[in-house]
Formats: sequence, C-alpha cells, structure tokens
Amino acid sequence: MHNLFPYVIREILISKHIDKNEFYMFSYAELFRNSEGMRILMLPKAEIVGKLKMNNILTAIFIAVIVLIVSVPLSWLASFIPSKLQATIVDAYEDIKKYTNIIDSNIATSRTDKNGQIIEVSSKFLDITGYDREDIIGKNHNILRHPDTPSEYYSEMWATISKGTVWSGEMLDICKSGKTFWIQQVITPEIGPAGEILSYTSVAQDITDKKLIEKMSITDSLTGLHNRHKLDSALMTEMLRFNRYKVDFCAILLDIDNFKRVNDTYGHQVGDEVLVEIANILTSNTRETDLAGRWGGEEFLILVLQSNIDNAFKLAEKIRVHIEATDFPTAGRVTASIGVSSYQYGETIANFVTRADNALYHAKDTGRNKVISADEINEG
Repeated sequence: MHNLFPYVIREILISKHIDKNEFYMFSYAELFRNSEGMRILMLPKAEIVGKLKMNNILTAIFIAVIVLIVSVPLSWLASFIPSKLQATIVDAYEDIKKYTNIIDSNIATSRTDKNGQIIEVSSKFLDITGYDREDIIGKNHNILRHPDTPSEYYSEMWATISKGTVWSGEMLDICKSGKTFWIQQVITPEIGPAGEILSYTSVAQDITDKKLIEKMSITDSLTGLHNRHKLDSALMTEMLRFNRYKVDFCAILLDIDNFKRVNDTYGHQVGDEVLVEIANILTSNTRETDLAGRWGGEEFLILVLQSNIDNAFKLAEKIRVHIEATDFPTAGRVTASIGVSSYQYGETIANFVTRADNALYHAKDTGRNKVISADEINEG
C-alpha cells in the first residue's frame, strides 16, 4: 500500500472517505458492522480520467453552444419587441399630430367656459374671424355677434345648451374688420361627473360662399328683391300653412303704368333705374314678415303674410301713393296699377295669383294708377 499510495497513506489510515481527482476510498465498516475496517481503494487510470475530462469539456461546450443559440434570438426578441412598440407609438403620435394639424387648419373650433368666455380656438377660427389668439382668448363670444341677428336667436341657443343639449344652426357673425360671415355651427356642452356643465365646444364651418350662392339663386340681380323662383316657393309654403293652420295671406300684384313708354323715351338704363327705385319703395314700405319680389318685367308681387284683404288693400294703396309722389330721376312722374287678392281655401296657387292679376288689369282698364281688390270684381 505504501508503494501504491505513498502520498495518501496517512489519510487512508485516519479517514473513512477520500474523494480526490486521482484517488477514491470508501469504507464498508458501517455496512458489515465489524471491527475489521474494510475499505475499497480506487485509482482511476489516466486515460479514463482523460476521457471523462474530455467528455465533460465537450458536454460543457455543447451546453454553451445550445445556450448561445437559444439566447441570441431571445435577446433579439427582448430588444426588438420594445423597440418595435416604441416605433409604433411614435408613428401613431405623428399620425395624430398630423391629423390634429389638419383639423386645426381646416375646421373652426372654439371652446368657452360656462359663461361664454373663450378659452381655446383653432387656427381656422382665427382665420375666419380675423383675430389673433391673444386678442380673443378671454373675450366673450358676443364679440362676434352681428347686430342684424335677432336677440331671440341667441336666447334660444343659450336656453338649449344651458340644459346640456347639443345645439346646431346657422349663425351670421362679424369679424374683426367688420366684414360679415356665415357659419354652420354645432355647440356641444361638456358635462362634469356631477352633471354640471364645465364648458362648451363649438365646431363651425364657414358657409359664407354657400349663403351667397343661395341668395343669388333667389334674388333678382337688378332690383335685389326676391326673384320668381323664390316667390313660387313661398306661395307654395304659405298655401300649405293656410290649409293646415288657416293662417291668412294675400297677394299684391303691381305693374308700372306705361313702362314701355319710359324705355322707348329714355332708354332701358333709365327704365332699369325706375325698377330699382320701385324696389326700394316696396322694401321700405313692407314689413319684415312680408315677401316682396320681382314677378317679371315691370311686375312686382308682394306676399302679405298673416293679413286679411282689407289690410293688404291698405298696404297696396300706401305703396301706390308713395310711387305717385316719388320724383324719379330723368323719368319724372311714374304711376302703378295694383291688384289684390286673398287666398281662398282649396284653390290653386295659379288661380290665387290669376285673381290678383285680373284685379290689376281691371285697374288698368279703368284708368290706371289705382288699387283694385279681387273681391270688388267678384261683387261687380
């Protein structure tokens, strides 16, 4: 034993177990339970130990390669997914920013507190109104109010939104320079968690050009009165209103006496000046609820709403006297013959206007420059 294990003989004698790279010893004393102290001594061959070491090294290399193969894609995924998510968020932010800029540049939006003080506006809002941002923030929305817009219109709007209800409608406003503009507006209340109104958001579209086109489509280009198309539409509307609610309305049909002689004597330009002045007389002598228009040529039609034939006759006589008393430039004295009719239940619009027309020509046939009621013809 001294020859085989010269370096560990002392350890063999005093130890029960030895576990070293080049030497192993295990005791059987506990297994056999005697006093012989039997031990097993093992000395592995160098070539076996070398193979085991090589196998362990190969195994370690194999495991390392596997770990490397697995860890590389996992590391890539771990870094790619957050970066991809971040890139997606950045792209989404840029898209939102782009669309926000588009909205800001093309849609007039404003936000006011519950008292109507302006707290936010878009760039398009500033373009339409002509104000700078610092000029209008903190101001009341009344700064845009047009004097021609009835107070009742604003009262109805505030009554609606104050109840938390969305309001929509057309609004005539005035910009910083004093120029008027039309907007189609939707006002939405912002409601708090307790049901209280926090603010109002307005989204508006400039419809000034649209309103101009609409006005042109129903306006006589020479006189500025309503044209035949508008009068036809209004006649139909009033007929339907009468048939449902029995709201009286009348027609005043006016024709300038000897108008052809005016054109032949002074020229068509002077004739046009007479037509324009007649239109001014009609506008200044009729109510806002009445509808005056050019029926054609030198004929004018006035729809007198919510009125009986007696009141319509008085209005027609007032207009006739005013025309007769007017000194027309160049043309001098001009008169008009007028026929008046009231709408009768069940008759057509054509028949209603024809009765006024018959009364008018009866006025011409009996001397001109007078007012004749359709009732007078019927009685005659």
